Formats: sequence, C-alpha cells, structure tokens
Amino acid sequence: MCIPNVVNYASFSSSISSSLGVADKYVNDLMNSYLIILASIGVALVVGFIYLCLLKCIAGIIVFVSIMAYLIGLAILGYFIYLKGTTTDSSGNSNLNMTYMAYGIWGFCGLNALIFCCFRKQLALAVAIVKTAGVFLNDVKSVLIVPILGQIFIIVFFAIWVFGFIYIYASGIITGQVALPYATVAITNNQTAYLLYYIFGGLWIHAFTGIFIIKINLIFINYK
Repeated sequence: MCIPNVVNYASFSSSISSSLGVADKYVNDLMNSYLIILASIGVALVVGFIYLCLLKCIAGIIVFVSIMAYLIGLAILGYFIYLKGTTTDSSGNSNLNMTYMAYGIWGFCGLNALIFCCFRKQLALAVAIVKTAGVFLNDVKSVLIVPILGQIFIIVFFAIWVFGFIYIYASGIITGQVALPYATVAITNNQTAYLLYYIFGGLWIHAFTGIFIIKINLIFINYK
C-alpha cells in the first residue's frame, strides 16, 4: 500500500481546502437564496394545481398534444442529424454514420406512431383514468399536502439516522496518522453488530413510514 509522505501532505491539504471552499460557497448560495427556494415550492404547488384543473377539463387534449409533440420532436431530431450527415467536410466526404442514425430515429418514430395507433383504446382508457384522478384531486385538495409532509418527515428522519450512524461508528478507537490528513477508526465486533442492526432498523422504519403515509392518504380521502 502506498502511503503519501509528509512532503505531499501540503499539496493534498491545499486541494482539500479548495474543495471545502467550493462546498462552503454552495452552502452560502443556498442560504442566500432560501427565499427563492421557498417561493419556488409555492409556485410549484400553484402550477400543479392549475395542471390538475386542466386535466379535469382537457385531459384528452393534453395527452394528444404530448404524444404529437413527442413524435414531432423525434422527427425534427432525425432531420437535423440527417442534415449533419449529408454535410460534406473539407475533403468532400459525408458522415454516413450520422445519416444511418437519422434513419434509425425516423424508424423509431414511425414504430412509436404505430404503437400509439394500435393501443389507442388503452390510451383512451388511460386518459379517462387521468381525468378521474384530476377530478378527485380537485375535490380533495387537502391530499396534496400529505406528500409534502411525508417528504419533510423522511428528510428529517434520514438526517437523524445519518447522525446516529456516524455517532456509533465514531465510538470506536480513533487513531491519528502522522503522514495522513485523516484518522482511522477501529470498531469491535459488537459495534459492527450495532451498525448492522441500526441500518436494518432504519430501513424498516423507512418502509413503515411509507405505509403510514399511505394510511394518512386514506384518512384524507375518507374525511375530506
């Protein structure tokens, strides 16, 4: 194993300090723009609610326009790649690979159009389901709050879980190194068992939280 000596430590420490400076800049940017982040959450909720209202009224049109935009986008992409392939370079040669790629994209576009035509009844059923979901969410607006609260709970839980994991791991014997910028941690078999049990418990609680959020959704549905 190659261990860096003290001479190389100065450059290594300088690179670490530079990385920490970049990370500190990112954190400061987040702290300075927290009002914009909070405002974007509110804007996202408003836009999402408007989208749900549109789904309630014109779900079929939205799905049809989305499919057409997807197919037209593939066709346009193939066209630009085809133009790139037919353009000759300074030696008068064209890129046949780009031309073949354009043909492949156009073929994929046609295959998608054929699939959409074959499954038009299933698409109509999906549109009806989406419209029904839009009607439900428009009637039970309180259910929109549940995912937000659930995500906040999960973020707080994982922050506490990570802190506990670091605390258990750091309870081992910490040994500093003269030629290294970091220390090593030696843990016992019991501490390893504690860590494995802690990891399993965290995953189990996370799964239980998912079920709990589903139950909360059902409560909001029954008592809107």
